[in-house]
Amino acid sequence: MKTLILMRHGLAGGGASDFSRPLTPHGRDQVRVQAPRLEKFTPIDLALVSGATRTQETWETLARAGIKAGAVRVERDLYSAGWRDVVALVKATAGEADTVLVVGHEPTMSAATALLAAPDSPGVTAGYASFSTATFSVGRLVTAEDWTDLDARMLRVDAVVRPGI
Repeated sequence: MKTLILMRHGLAGGGASDFSRPLTPHGRDQVRVQAPRLEKFTPIDLALVSGATRTQETWETLARAGIKAGAVRVERDLYSAGWRDVVALVKATAGEADTVLVVGHEPTMSAATALLAAPDSPGVTAGYASFSTATFSVGRLVTAEDWTDLDARMLRVDAVVRPGI
């Protein structure tokens, strides 16, 4: 079954521009806490990572913590993407991947989770009005077998996982 993981980057500090803001030490800690929780949903076949510094550092921290992906693509457009843009990117790039991780920004990650979630998703009870830093959701494609069919209300969101630190 196809699995989509949508993750917000860890806590970022200041930078010369919003795009270049790096993770803070606390942000790296948040990501490290999430790594073993995320590992339950591996192997990741494809990681799509925003071009912003903080999202790339989030992926790098996950990778150093042992999270592996068959392929990693840095997608600059994820920085300003809306939920439909995320869907279009997954449709265009996921191919035969079973598990896709998107590391992006708010409010897009929580909006995509909310809008893609099937009404009977058990993860709905966890709430996802907004994702705190390093939060991720896990959804399984239930009404289609192929990423090219991904659209609103097609994911059974099983979990929204917050770092808690």
